[in-house]
Amino acid sequence: MEITAPNLFIIGAPKCGTTSLFHWLAEHPDICGASEKETYYLLDHDYPMKRDDWPNYLEQGIAGYSRYFTECSSEHYRLEATPDYLYQRTALEFISQLEKKQIIVVLRKPSERIYSLYQFARNNLGTLDFSVSFREFVDAIQTQGGLLEHRPILRMAIAQSRYVDYMEQWLSAIGRESIHVVLFEELVADPLGTVQQLTKALNIDDSFYEHFDFVAYNQSRPVRNKILHRLRGRTHGVLSQYAAKYIPGRIKQAVHALYSLVNQSSRPIEREARDRMVIEELDGCFEPYNRRLEALLNIDLSPWRE
Repeated sequence: MEITAPNLFIIGAPKCGTTSLFHWLAEHPDICGASEKETYYLLDHDYPMKRDDWPNYLEQGIAGYSRYFTECSSEHYRLEATPDYLYQRTALEFISQLEKKQIIVVLRKPSERIYSLYQFARNNLGTLDFSVSFREFVDAIQTQGGLLEHRPILRMAIAQSRYVDYMEQWLSAIGRESIHVVLFEELVADPLGTVQQLTKALNIDDSFYEHFDFVAYNQSRPVRNKILHRLRGRTHGVLSQYAAKYIPGRIKQAVHALYSLVNQSSRPIEREARDRMVIEELDGCFEPYNRRLEALLNIDLSPWRE
């Protein structure tokens, strides 16, 4: 059997527009997207998102990756996007050993990423009660309090937003020339220009996107019926495990889209003044890390200071 592994990765970071970017890039004729946007194939065994019934590189090796790229030819870039790879030892070791690889990292102002994660947990996933304020959420992360006892990914939100701690490891193992950094803020403000910069870096035709419809995916949206949403949140874990094992990715996407249509509003989430105060406090805490990141990657992070 011919082994077909990816050579183009979106490795991070969660809640930074990676779902939209994956779908936009996968539309390009020279890029073939994985059958699952997030394969989770390179997760560490001790990472909270890892499930025993998911295929994993540490158990099935590189050959197991082929299942996600059966429709891809050798001429294609083969793209997969699991944003939590940014934090994985397994992903770093595997990708660094590939002879040819291109890596995309999408980064967002840390305080805004944490706020988006908070709203996504409350509204889209239903795994965080609506009564929990953003202040209480951040305090629970900082104190590792019981509020997030069974929400390990949420507990790590601040640590995982200190991007420089992880990017230092990726640059050391792979080098800057194969890593393309995209700012979420630029992706939102100018999707055409940002994607065209990427395609030029990948040496593929950038004119494909001149009349492209840049539809945003996976946005945090307020819910219409909170009772229905709480029910979804309580059953989310069990259903997710069943879906991961038995339901194809395209069907899961269709069901999710149907739920979003029925019970999620298209209007943006309104930000309260007290939430803005917490965001400003987080900005101060992250400033030293952002300065280090700016120097490490030699990029302009002024949009994060505006």
